[in-house]
Amino acid sequence: MERSIDVTKQTENHSVIKNIDVNLNELGRLDEAIATYKTEIDVAITKGRQLEYVKLLEKLGSAYNTKGNTNLALKTYLKIIKKAELFSVNEKELISVYNQIASLYNQLNEPVDALIYANKGFKLIEKYPESKLMAADLYLIGAESYYIINNYNKAREYKQKYISLKDSVFSEQKVLAIADLEIKYKTEEKQKQILIERAELAEQQLLITKKNYKVYGFAGLVFTLCFLGYLFYTQKNEKNSNSTLITIETQNKLQEQRLAFSRDLYDNIGVHLTFIISSIDNLKNALKIKDEKITSRFNTISDFTSSTIYELRDTIWAMNKREITFEDLEIRIANFIETANHVTQDINFQFKVDDNVDKSTSFTAVEGVNIYRVTQEAIHNTLKYAKASTINVEIYEVNNHIRISIKDNGKGFDDEIISLGNGIRNMKKRAHDLGGNLGVETMINNGTSVTLFL
Repeated sequence: MERSIDVTKQTENHSVIKNIDVNLNELGRLDEAIATYKTEIDVAITKGRQLEYVKLLEKLGSAYNTKGNTNLALKTYLKIIKKAELFSVNEKELISVYNQIASLYNQLNEPVDALIYANKGFKLIEKYPESKLMAADLYLIGAESYYIINNYNKAREYKQKYISLKDSVFSEQKVLAIADLEIKYKTEEKQKQILIERAELAEQQLLITKKNYKVYGFAGLVFTLCFLGYLFYTQKNEKNSNSTLITIETQNKLQEQRLAFSRDLYDNIGVHLTFIISSIDNLKNALKIKDEKITSRFNTISDFTSSTIYELRDTIWAMNKREITFEDLEIRIANFIETANHVTQDINFQFKVDDNVDKSTSFTAVEGVNIYRVTQEAIHNTLKYAKASTINVEIYEVNNHIRISIKDNGKGFDDEIISLGNGIRNMKKRAHDLGGNLGVETMINNGTSVTLFL
């Protein structure tokens, strides 16, 4: 295979060169494969081979995705959609393209956009019923998107449609595997214990990694200071340039470590949690459980696991930041509100950041996550319990202190039972960890106001 590639390259014949990309992919030489695709694309444009040009874009997008360049892969697939109408591409071939685009948006934690392109794929499948088997992957991707935005009912509906199309899941081998899972995860308490232990392990690993980062950063700082002192007496003219290069290199290595650790978290814990959700759904469908108590327990485990996946995504988001700026936090809260508004269209959301807020403020990753969690939990509680028609989220500054207020016009509740709610207790603990406090004002049939004082 290596020899074939070398000889083919020497010919400089484009009609032959385009045949080596498969060999390059097989050898894992993705950079060379990508370069070959780009060469083929240039030739296709020059020769006016429109359909070939579109197919090469799909290969290039796949190569980018395999290499882990998610943004480049998404950009390439979106270009296919733009060119499809101009080049009279067969619509049925676009179903797989919409599938890939939706999957990439999920990878980028943009589930709303993922659902938009998944729905476009479904419309083509309705138009071409002979392609209905291709809907399976779209339903699975759609289920993931709805899990991300906490629309569990819709997610389960899509997951059920996926299972129905993949009837091979119910083969004898799969039934035996499901029975084995039933024994392994026999009770709700055992299931919760497994999740808690994994979460604690992930938290310990995160703390250890953060400590290591501090040690490495301190050691790097000491080394840099000594090195700069030496250069001060020997090479004054080169001091500034060398210091800049060392600092950039150190920051890049730290960022690479953060990214590697976050990928490891998602690939290990995220995949296992998703597997648990899938297994629970398969168990319910395969065993046809009629006991409502058992069904309720399965649903509780599934919801808890889905919530853990969502929290894992937010933790990874924070880990990939050296610090979280006010602008990062504002965008994150706005995206959550937009998602909630998309899912619950009967509620009017208002989000406002007062002009007097100092937007140069920055937070540590832990502080940023805690602020976001308090806001998210307050909105979630309103959606779940308040039966409100309006929710106002406002960020303002008073005497150099930031205030985040979440108000609704819902049914309110008896403030004597505030201490009984786990959600409020968790929010108050996060506020305490931030060095601030949480205020809750409510009145039956007159709404609720939650304010985080920082």
